[in-house]
Amino acid sequence: MMISDSWINWIVPQRYVKNYLLTLFMGLWFVPKYLFGLSFTTLGLLFNLVILDMLFWRMAKNKELIEEELKKRNDRRDDE
Repeated sequence: MMISDSWINWIVPQRYVKNYLLTLFMGLWFVPKYLFGLSFTTLGLLFNLVILDMLFWRMAKNKELIEEELKKRNDRRDDE
């Protein structure tokens, strides 16, 4: 599965949906409210949503690149 090279066009892959939703819940409501006693304004909530989405996209993209590299290494090792 290829993850989009552009953050703005990416769609959360099916295998990451649960982690994505959990990350958003923890990052937008649970941690700020119950750990720090904070609540976001509407603009703050939107800003943090964008930041968390970018971070999650980068994490998914890096994970995909690592998996591809490991697969290539395993294929080369099997050919030897």
